[in-house]
Amino acid sequence: DTGGDIAHFYLGHYPVRPTGLDDRLPAPGNGEFEWAGFAPFADNPSCVNPKQGYLAQWNNQPGPGWRNGERQSGWGSANRVEAIMDFLAPNPAVNFSDLQEVVRRAGLIDVTAKYFKEDLIAAAAKVDDPKVQQAVAQLRAWDNMWADVDNDGKYDSVGQTVYEKWLSTMLAATFRDEFGEFLDYSHPLDDISTATAMLYHVLEGGDSSLPAHVDYLAPLTPDEARVDSLLAALAALEAEHGPDMSEWLTRVRTGDFVSMNFLGIPQSFGETYSIIFQNRGTQNHLVRLSAEGVVGVNINPPGQSGFVAPSGELNPHYSDQLELYENWEYKPMLLKDEDVAADAESRERLFYPLQEAAFPDVPATHRFYEAIRYLGQRGIVGGYADGRYGPDDPVKRAQVAKIAVLALGHHDEEVTNLNRPTFPDVVYGGQLYPFDYVEEAVAQGIVSGYSNGLFGPYDDITRIQLIRMVVRAAGDALTEPPAGYNTGFIDIPLGDEAVVAKAKYNGLVSGATPTTLDPYATATRGHVAQLMYSALVLQ
Repeated sequence: DTGGDIAHFYLGHYPVRPTGLDDRLPAPGNGEFEWAGFAPFADNPSCVNPKQGYLAQWNNQPGPGWRNGERQSGWGSANRVEAIMDFLAPNPAVNFSDLQEVVRRAGLIDVTAKYFKEDLIAAAAKVDDPKVQQAVAQLRAWDNMWADVDNDGKYDSVGQTVYEKWLSTMLAATFRDEFGEFLDYSHPLDDISTATAMLYHVLEGGDSSLPAHVDYLAPLTPDEARVDSLLAALAALEAEHGPDMSEWLTRVRTGDFVSMNFLGIPQSFGETYSIIFQNRGTQNHLVRLSAEGVVGVNINPPGQSGFVAPSGELNPHYSDQLELYENWEYKPMLLKDEDVAADAESRERLFYPLQEAAFPDVPATHRFYEAIRYLGQRGIVGGYADGRYGPDDPVKRAQVAKIAVLALGHHDEEVTNLNRPTFPDVVYGGQLYPFDYVEEAVAQGIVSGYSNGLFGPYDDITRIQLIRMVVRAAGDALTEPPAGYNTGFIDIPLGDEAVVAKAKYNGLVSGATPTTLDPYATATRGHVAQLMYSALVLQ
């Protein structure tokens, strides 16, 4: 916070459960184990300004004694969060780039090696066997990281291969005779598995925070069990790779981005993307809070859009973050309106819910029917009290300013110059219309006043004034016509050639006749709807 404090508070409203209930199992429905209310928030785990100078979390227990129900085995003294803590411990005062490196290293470290490798080395170092000593040297040389620096499709360390084979062998040798296939004995990748956590406590013996009630290693001692499994692992690796230990390299594991959801149901037709396995979420973000403001970066692979057209064409942003993700790079989070606007590729307005918009004087055969219906459904235009639209009626300049703001601009910023109106003939009178809309239209560059400084809010708008407003409001949605483009109109007012050319080139106007625009004729409500609609659908 602004005082430099750091803290975490575990959120939620948690029940007070009766004693004697094992929350890993269903409770009998006889009323004996009903909740006794809810615990106060103060009982939730929390920590303020810890002495180590940082807070780290990786789906671990939020505080001592906090239960996790039937998933209790996922928490314990052997936990992957310690990988993050080990990286932070030497210097908790990390900067933003340091934190990115911590995330990278945590995503590429074997989270189990910390709990088993050194004791394995110590036990094996006592064995008078050249092959075992060669394996010990390889284990010592391995830094517990998954690395393929030369990009040959294999991890670089023989020690990694030996360790992974030993762990899976040790797990099976320790527990298979008791648990059969109930446990997974493979080397875990992303977390400490249930079997691995059990092995940790078994090997800790009397020093364990959760001592085993069964001697799973009997008749062997822990060190004898370690060495027995190592010998079996080395024999299996030699049978698989040959006698030259330097060739015992593990193929790189991949993380696959597939087109199916977690139930295996296809949800797109995109390709499957494979990268080197990284132990991280598929959305990462880092945020820095400081007196200068909030700065953040994130990555969301394979891309922001999963849209695939019926033709099979992928959205340009379907997989454009995958390479960044694979290389542990990030993109900036755009947290300010001006940053979003500067980086935007397009802008689209969504209107919901659609309204009923049927006018008796605008039948389906009317030339402006689609435009009037479209804008009416979205609340941009409306009819008279008697239900008519009046497509041939004139329109006031203030009305067009409002329609332009609603259709093509944005009506979401507070107008603050209530006592300092831009135009003396459009003053604040306690109502949104016309003051707010005219001021917003001015701020967004949609309208300008007359040369005498007035706006003329209740003047009937002319065709050329309407064209100017719509072209300004549409902005970058309109394409610039090529040099020398000829509208064919002979009556364009001096100075309006470019704006009329852009309107004609983008299909907003067609003219009173093929050669005349009739610029000073009064525009109708139908004309306004058609121009606004034509510009809106281009956005």
